[in-house]
Amino acid sequence: MKKSDIFKQLKFTQGDDAQKENVWRSKLMAIEAYTPIESWAVDRLIIPNTISDGKLRFKLSFDSTLQTKQEIETISCLLELYEQLPGLTLRPIHSIESLDVLHLSDYPDREWIDALTPYFFTHTNDTLTILLPASAEITILKALCAQNRLFYFNLEPVFYRFIEAATMHFRPTLQEICDGWKLWGQLLDTNNNAIDLWDIQTVTPGGVARQGEMLFEYNKSTYPWIETLLSCGPLSVPKSELNNFLYHLLCLFDHNAIAWPASMHIEPMLTPTQPIFYVKTKADKKNNKTQIEGFVWFRAYGIEYTSDIHYTAHVPHRPKIFHVTVHDQYHVVIYVPDLNTEQQHLKEIKNHAALAWHSTRRAFNIHPSTVTPFFYDLLRFGWEVWAENLQIKILEEIEIQLTTQQNWFDIDLKASNQKIEAWQLIHMLKKKRLFIQLSDGSLGLLPEKWYEAFERLFALRCPAAEDNLQFSTAHAFHFAQLAEMAENSDDASFISDNAFEDIRREILNINGLMPMQPASTFQFKLRPYQEIGLSWLHFLGRARLGGCLADDMGLGKTVQVLAYLDLKRFELKKTTGFRTLLICPRSLLEHWFQEAQKCAPRLKIAILHYASIAKLDTLFLHYDVLIISYGLTRVHVQTLQQYRFDLLVLDEAQLIKNASTQITMAVGQLNGAQRLALSGTPIENHMGELFSLFEFLNPGLTNVNLQRRLNTPIQNAIEPDALLTHFLKGIRPLILRRMKNEVAFELPEKCDQVIILPMLEAQETIYNSLKTYYQKQLKKHESDFYEKAFFLEGILRLRQASCHPTLIKSENEEQLQFSNKFEFVMDKLKIIVGANHKAIVFSQFTSLLKLLRKELDDTEIPYVYLDGQSQDRMAIVTRFQESEAIPILLASIKTGGLGLNLTAAAYCFILDPWWNPAIEQQAVDRLYRIGQDKMVHVYRIVSQHTVEEKMLQLKEQKQKIADQLITADQSFLEKLSYDDFQFLLQ
Repeated sequence: MKKSDIFKQLKFTQGDDAQKENVWRSKLMAIEAYTPIESWAVDRLIIPNTISDGKLRFKLSFDSTLQTKQEIETISCLLELYEQLPGLTLRPIHSIESLDVLHLSDYPDREWIDALTPYFFTHTNDTLTILLPASAEITILKALCAQNRLFYFNLEPVFYRFIEAATMHFRPTLQEICDGWKLWGQLLDTNNNAIDLWDIQTVTPGGVARQGEMLFEYNKSTYPWIETLLSCGPLSVPKSELNNFLYHLLCLFDHNAIAWPASMHIEPMLTPTQPIFYVKTKADKKNNKTQIEGFVWFRAYGIEYTSDIHYTAHVPHRPKIFHVTVHDQYHVVIYVPDLNTEQQHLKEIKNHAALAWHSTRRAFNIHPSTVTPFFYDLLRFGWEVWAENLQIKILEEIEIQLTTQQNWFDIDLKASNQKIEAWQLIHMLKKKRLFIQLSDGSLGLLPEKWYEAFERLFALRCPAAEDNLQFSTAHAFHFAQLAEMAENSDDASFISDNAFEDIRREILNINGLMPMQPASTFQFKLRPYQEIGLSWLHFLGRARLGGCLADDMGLGKTVQVLAYLDLKRFELKKTTGFRTLLICPRSLLEHWFQEAQKCAPRLKIAILHYASIAKLDTLFLHYDVLIISYGLTRVHVQTLQQYRFDLLVLDEAQLIKNASTQITMAVGQLNGAQRLALSGTPIENHMGELFSLFEFLNPGLTNVNLQRRLNTPIQNAIEPDALLTHFLKGIRPLILRRMKNEVAFELPEKCDQVIILPMLEAQETIYNSLKTYYQKQLKKHESDFYEKAFFLEGILRLRQASCHPTLIKSENEEQLQFSNKFEFVMDKLKIIVGANHKAIVFSQFTSLLKLLRKELDDTEIPYVYLDGQSQDRMAIVTRFQESEAIPILLASIKTGGLGLNLTAAAYCFILDPWWNPAIEQQAVDRLYRIGQDKMVHVYRIVSQHTVEEKMLQLKEQKQKIADQLITADQSFLEKLSYDDFQFLLQ
């Protein structure tokens, strides 16, 4: 806007209050709109600084309406050129040509002409005139005054003096008049010495003020104020408009910079501001990424402005005030920004880990992975958050509604009184999006705990649910947790139907199950913990849920299941009956049959063989329990799946730990209203085994995505994530596991010993030669370690050499005759047999057991032998258990650890340590179980300075299992790294 245009608006008119309002308002608007044009580079001026009596003089005059043709600079000062003649005579210079004709001999005169040549020359009253830009006024006028070259005419020439003092500043003064208020002003120096505006003749936009022959510098930013008042006189403000006037005035001046009437009380009020964080995305084409940038703003009384840290010329800055309130004309409350509060808000985020400051763009960069927790923090601190012009709000009043269908639960959601469509939540979680767009246009951000809860819930969703929130009823425990979470929260509610509430009541009582007595027909006295087990099985039946009875081996899982089957037969004998298909290893068929005959003689039980499958129709109708082996189930699954059993029972259920095996897929196809699994080791190697087991027990409980995410090796689950914790917590009531030391207090003491034996010299020579060979091979593959199978074979050979040199071929047969372990074991066995005790010797290597058989034969010690190829295993076990003439049992560790009762023995030898301690534990538990009345001694025999000793250390390093995993077992053979092999071969 041109200055001449501005001051056309500033003509003062008299009139009523409305007219006066229009006057002061229009004047203030013009003052606010004034923007000087400054383009001249003052630093390019070369000002002569030599004081001289040269001839060139300059007459200063002011023209506040003058504007250059190019309109590139504000002009208000004119310098007319004169020549000093002898005496006080000054002669005007008429043209540039005449200036050249003068042949000014004074060198400083020539310097001034050269310095001022870039300026525009014109003619005023036939005198050569310079148009002085506002930006050069102070510099040039100061220099001219210093050289006594600047003057004005007052009859006689009067030379100006430029007062060298600090810049003066303008102070508005408010005075009360009869019908209102008037605004005038003063110029103050640093000592608060005042010059009233009445005493000022002229001010320039370049910052020069004139008082008579004195020139001085003032704060040129207040030029429009001073010029307005000088041109138009005081601003009159009616009483009714004081509030509005003061607001506009205080937006331009600090209240301390105004001279207030003594009668007026001014009260600044610190005003808390609403912090706002604006987020926008910016394409990073160079890295093909999207950058997320954030900016801090504040708001108060509807005024928004940016924080100082983002200062640029293109954004609104902090206002001086937010609001003004005038009470009774004399009490003025000014609401000013609270800078300390702003700094506190900035402090809340400046050091936040999610943010990185981009100094060039003056913005915060936010890493995408930290956006959600960062927004949660801001909203908790009371900030507003906006993304792409949409406000982000934490959703409140979350309402979860559950409806029970035949085999699944349906979930509906509301939040902040708005329905959340299932597809919205699914899309948000699936795409890892942060928000849900609500019907009011805002973006809803779930509270962090609920986002995590729904994220865990989403992972459990039925695979076929598509855009619906459907869940298997087997997740009743997870929803019971969700209901409890909602009930304990102030921001959520959980609504469900009667069917779910019935299940939930059962769930709430799961930890307080009371012992249940078996049917009167049951011929075995249950221990208290077994009565709890019966009560738990009965609960599963009522809830139609599958469960895993995972009691420690030897605590009587068989008898608890038989008690449950007999109880169901007793309850339903007059109605539908209760038919069970029990699947177990072939070696345990007779064991189950005999235990049933002994404990539950009223149960009609039959063992299915190849020949009896053809009679299945008849057997199904007339028998309560049908027992079948895993192998026969796999072969005849198509026949078996035509029948719907009330209960499917898997004994030694760890046999279906691999979801891809034929037997796992076969048992999964069977029809059963309820399913039950028995296993002392439901998980050995990785979480996938648990998933496989529970997918059988409760079809639909897991899904592919959940399994992929949680199929973690146990050694990597030391700190399981929230989803794993949530899943395990939800299925924990479906697993009942008690340890011997917790419930079987009548068991005798057990003594575990690791016996570390030095190898014999010849044995050590063979071992070291093998170790050296594999060490060299390992070093060759340090950079490209992929021959893991080769080194696994090497570890196997070293283990064999640690046990007996005969297991390793050698040219010198004589040195193969002796083993450190055999010497120890044979000495111990002789003592045990001599004391009329019994012992079991376990080994992984059947070839090692055959060598030990020869030793026993040579010493004429009676024994029985059991491995995977043995026929009629129960007969072998019975001979060992009942015959006093058979003191020793040699058994392969896996065969001896499967479903056998070997309590006649009090001594156990494990000739070679096994990678998976669960296998060893299974073997030991065949002795140390209910029915054992002797102290049990377990000897784990290890060769010193061998791979066996390293195995013990490596297993100990990797044995830290998270408490919530339902196992104490671990295998890591397939997970051995290069460093592990290097450690084993040291």
